[in-house]
This record gives sequence, structure tokens and C-alpha cells, in this order.
Amino acid sequence: VGIERRYVSELAIDPSNTRTIYAGTWDGIFKTTDAGETWVEIDTGLTNQQVNSLTIDPGSPGTIFAGTDGGVFESTDGGGSWSGINEGLTNQCVNSVVIGLSKTLTIYAGTDEGMFKTNGTAAGKTWVEINAGLTGLIVYELTIDPGNNQTIYAGTSQGVFKSTDGGGNWANKISGLTSEWVYALGID
Repeated sequence: VGIERRYVSELAIDPSNTRTIYAGTWDGIFKTTDAGETWVEIDTGLTNQQVNSLTIDPGSPGTIFAGTDGGVFESTDGGGSWSGINEGLTNQCVNSVVIGLSKTLTIYAGTDEGMFKTNGTAAGKTWVEINAGLTGLIVYELTIDPGNNQTIYAGTSQGVFKSTDGGGNWANKISGLTSEWVYALGID
């Protein structure tokens, strides 16, 4: 109830309460607190309704990041309100947002013109381009190795790329794929 006939592009499950789920759709963001029985729209402050990606800060489950066709948005109150965090983000079509945890929270954004990340000191507030080896590529999907947060994989318009230095350099294009367009990635 409340999410019928929506194109759902992403789901994010609250790690502290698995009954709380967020759904990114092409019509905004929806939330359930009863494991999907009912959904409510939670997109106050979201200026672009096409949501391509959602990720929850595992250290602070009330903090959620949304990648949209209008940039990255952050909610610090469980989706109650959203604000754009796009300083330095030169491409606003964000296809994927992931969080890397180390000493500081680092957020990565895959866009229609490559990769960006926060500078680590102002997480989510100032973005820098990290396209060495990815120049001119559309980044559709990102995933971080859970055993080493410096190893990131990018599904792009030209296959899968890998960075072993937190996105500083991209190389090791993984071969053997039957299609160059990679929209989804996962790590076992």
C-alpha cells in the first residue's frame, strides 16, 4: 500500500532494524517500517524525483544518501527531510552512491561522466573528481570490497573497472564479459 505502480530502482534496508526499508523510485523515495506492508512517501526537500541509488550510513542508520538525476541528497533524520550536497559535483546525473568506511566516512558517486568522492573531511559536502582511467565513461554501479574499503569496482559503459587505492586510479579492466554495459555488481 502506498507504492503501487512505481518503478523501484533501489532498495536500502536499515541495518539496525530490518523492518525499515527505503525504496528509491522514479517518483521519489518511500519508506516502510513494517517490512513492506505499508509505504509512505518521504521526499521533502528532494528537488529531483528520479532516484537511482540509495545507501544508508551503517554507523548512523538515520543518515541516508540518495543519488538522483539532480545530484546527491542527504537525510539525517531517517528520510524526514532531504538536502542537496552537490558542491564540486560537476555532473548531477548520479547513478550509484556507496559509502566507504575507514577513519572517516567517504562517499563515492558514479555519474554519467565518471566518478566523484567526498574529500573525507567534510563527508558528502565537497566532491572531487576521481577519473584517472575512467575518463569519458558512464558509471552505472559501484561496489566496495567489504574486506578492503580501498578496493572499489565500477560497472561502466565500457565494462568493469577496479581501483585498489580508494578511487585514485582505475585500471585492471576485467575482461571476458559478453557485454560492455554493466549495470549491476555484487561481491560474494
